[in-house]
Amino acid sequence: MKKVLIFSRSAPYGNVLCAESFLAGIALKSMDMDVKLILMNDGVFAALKGQKPELIGHKSVEEALEGASDFDLPVYIYSDSIQERGIDVSQVIPFEIIGTGVLKDMVKTADAILNF
Repeated sequence: MKKVLIFSRSAPYGNVLCAESFLAGIALKSMDMDVKLILMNDGVFAALKGQKPELIGHKSVEEALEGASDFDLPVYIYSDSIQERGIDVSQVIPFEIIGTGVLKDMVKTADAILNF
């Protein structure tokens, strides 16, 4: 089984990259691939609880990510990115938070890496 990492690096609103990273994960899971979605850089903002995107005319990325388990798509949050942005772990959806060591191990074993 091919192992694919998807790095979601873009902010959740203002472009389609964050949503597309989630959709790519679902599509690859449907092809029996071992897929992991990692929120990093500004992508960590997608995991903030209590988003109100309807105020800017968008659907909630938070709600989509909360449904990732319905697709058996594991979502991880890179710890350095939330720390750099001053986000407390209590402010994010309870996904597994990973550090640099775990991320490096994931990269070493991946067959492909997609950046969004």
